[in-house]
Amino acid sequence: MLEPVNHQPEHSNLWKPKNARRHGSHGGRGGHGRRFNRQVSASEMPTNFSWVEKGMTTDVKIQETCSSCWTFSTNAVLETVYAIKNGGDKLDLSEQQYNCVYQRSVCGSGWPEGSLGYAKMHGVGYEADHPYNTTDEKCIEVKPQVKVSEFYSLMPFDMNELRQEIMNTGPIAFGMWLTEDFPLYAGGIYTEQCTEDKPKLGGHAMAIVGWGEELNPETNETVPYWIVKNSWGDFWGEDGYVRIQAGVDLCNMETRYLWSAEITEDKAEDRPEDDVPDAENQKLGEEADKEKEEAEKEDDEEDAKVEEDLNDVLSQL
Repeated sequence: MLEPVNHQPEHSNLWKPKNARRHGSHGGRGGHGRRFNRQVSASEMPTNFSWVEKGMTTDVKIQETCSSCWTFSTNAVLETVYAIKNGGDKLDLSEQQYNCVYQRSVCGSGWPEGSLGYAKMHGVGYEADHPYNTTDEKCIEVKPQVKVSEFYSLMPFDMNELRQEIMNTGPIAFGMWLTEDFPLYAGGIYTEQCTEDKPKLGGHAMAIVGWGEELNPETNETVPYWIVKNSWGDFWGEDGYVRIQAGVDLCNMETRYLWSAEITEDKAEDRPEDDVPDAENQKLGEEADKEKEEAEKEDDEEDAKVEEDLNDVLSQL
C-alpha cells in the first residue's frame, strides 16, 4: 500500500463467503471481441478520470454473505451507462433478478458475462420491484427497465484502450483473485500482489469506474491506479471504493476478464412485457445449470490445490 490501511473487524463478517471456496466470480469466459476506435492517443489521455466525480455512479450496495458479486458488478456498469446516456438520471436495478432467474440460486456464484447476457435477452427491472434478498424465494415477474444492446470482451488487456472504453462507454466489469489482505483495505492505493505466501480466498467481481495516478513519496515514482466500485457497503474502503494499482495485472485483475456494455435506446414502456419466447427461457436456465456445475468442479480443484499448498507451508513451520 502507498498509505496505511486499518483493520475493520466489526465489518469482517459481511464479506466472508458462506464457505471458503469462492466469493462469487470465476475465471474468464469467451465473448464478443471489440474493435477499438483509437480516437485518443496515450499521450492525450487524461491523467485522471472518474465517473464518480462526474456524478454518474449510483450508491454503493452491499452483497452481504452471498457469492453474488457478479450481479452487483453488472449493475454497477449498467446503472452508470444508463446515467451517462440519460443526462445523469439514475436507476436502481435489481441484482436479485439475475440470481433468481438466471442462476436459480440467490447466493449462487457466476460471471458478469452471464448476467450481461441475461440483460441483453430479457432486460433487468427495478430493485424496488424485485428487492435483494439473501434467501431463496420464488422468482418475481418484473418489467424490464434497462436492456443491453451488446456487451464486449476487452481482452487482451491494453491500458490505453481500456481507459478509452471507460471514458467513451462507461465502467468495466472485471474479476480478480482475493487474498486475506483485501478485506482489510481502508484507503490508499492497493498494491498487494497475489503470491505463493498468500493463499487465494477466491474470485471477486467488481467494476472499474475510472483511473488516476499518485506519487509514491518513498520511491518518488508515479503509481497509476484504477478506481474500483465494490459491493461491500460504503463503510468499507474509501466510501465503498478501492484504488488498485494499474498496469501490473494485480491478482490477475487485467487478465481474467474485462467486460463493457451498451444499452438500448428504447424505454421500458416501449417494449412488450414478455419479448422472449419460453423456449429461450428454458435454454438459458439449462445453460446456467451447466455453467454452475462446471464452475463448482473448477472450484473443487482450486480448493484442493490451495489446501495442498497451505499444508506444505504449515508443515515447514
